[in-house]
Amino acid sequence: MPLAPIVLPPPGHPAWGSAKVIALRFHTRGKGNPLIVGGVANGYAESSWRPDVVGDHGESFGPWQLKARFYRDPILKAIGVDITDKSATLAQHADAVLFALGYGANAATLDAIEAAKTGEEATRLWASGFERASAAGAVERRVAIAPQIEVWLARVLQPDP
Repeated sequence: MPLAPIVLPPPGHPAWGSAKVIALRFHTRGKGNPLIVGGVANGYAESSWRPDVVGDHGESFGPWQLKARFYRDPILKAIGVDITDKSATLAQHADAVLFALGYGANAATLDAIEAAKTGEEATRLWASGFERASAAGAVERRVAIAPQIEVWLARVLQPDP
C-alpha cells in the first residue's frame, strides 16, 4: 500500500516560521534555492521541522534525523553542535545537516544537490542520496511537496519593499 501524500501546513501556520529559520540559515551559508527547497522538504518529511525529534529507537536526532553513531562526534568536533542535545536550536541543526551533507562519502551527494537546477531535483537527490529514504514512495512523496516549498521560498527571500 502506498504511503499517504505529505500535506504541508496551510499558509500562515506557525510551523512555517521553523521552515523560515532553516531557509534563512541555509541562505546565509551561501546555499542556493534548490538545496534550500530539498532541505526544507526533507526536514518536514522527517520531523515537521522540529529540532527536538528523536527517532529510530533513540538513534536519530533533529529535523533531518541524523544518526548519532555516524554524525554526532564529527559534527561536535567540527562545529560544536551536539545533535543529541534537545536544547540544540533549529539553526544549529541546520548547520549540522550542512556539515553532514559534505562529510565523507556524502560529499558527492552534496555536489549533486548543489548542481541541481530545481527544488524537485534537489529534493530527490537529498531524499535518495543523503536520507536514503527507502519506504515505498518516500522519495516521490517528498518530491511532490517541493513545488509548494519553492513558491513559499520565493516569497521568503524577496527583499522587503
